[in-house]
Amino acid sequence: MYAVLKSVGKQFKVSPGDILK
Repeated sequence: MYAVLKSVGKQFKVSPGDILK
């Protein structure tokens, strides 16, 4: 799951931490 967030973060130019907030 976390790996998915990181790959998505790369596409949207955001960090996984920002997504989890």
